Amino acid sequence: MMKMVIDTEDWEEEMNTAQIVKPYMDRIVMDYLVSEGKLEAAHVFTEESLTQAQIQLVDERITQRVAIVEAIKAGDLNFAKEELSAFKPEILRNFHLLKQQFIELIREERHSDAFDFAQLHLKPFHEDMAFLKQVEEVMSLLVFENISTCPVKDFLGESQWLKTASEVNAAILSSFGKGPKLQRLLKKLTLNQKQLDERAYEYPRMSDMSTGELIYPEE
Repeated sequence: MMKMVIDTEDWEEEMNTAQIVKPYMDRIVMDYLVSEGKLEAAHVFTEESLTQAQIQLVDERITQRVAIVEAIKAGDLNFAKEELSAFKPEILRNFHLLKQQFIELIREERHSDAFDFAQLHLKPFHEDMAFLKQVEEVMSLLVFENISTCPVKDFLGESQWLKTASEVNAAILSSFGKGPKLQRLLKKLTLNQKQLDERAYEYPRMSDMSTGELIYPEE
């Protein structure tokens, strides 16, 4: 099937006519900072951008969410669970939070407790293909006596706490029916490109979302 080609000059001409006003971009940035819990940066941005914040920073829901996320980043699961119990108890059943609790039992060498915890809380996720691989990987921690030789030893690293905090943050936002606008825009871009691909078009394709680099069709 011959591909239809969208002319590069026509594409760029259309791109150049797009009007993106500064207040809109400021709202996107502000929304991202608040969604990620970077409240100090959000306050600074509000002052430096000379724009009126569209998001109330002194909001109990925001401050509680940030406190929970920061506690997880700091490795304080007990505080995070206590706060979630009063704030958003359904998040206590979040897979990533449960996985972190299992990892901590392994770290403390409480293997029997870890096995019981996995049977009760992680095994149900084994039937979900979206979590199957992760369940199998984290369960392999039980097999190794010396964790330093375990292929998935990174679960015990600091980066895992950051991943868990990010997932819990996303789960809380989702429970409020919210999420970073920037993330939604990137998903929309990915979907639009997929639709163009399915229609057999050649067009300047964004290959790297982080840089905005475009790959142009061969002339």
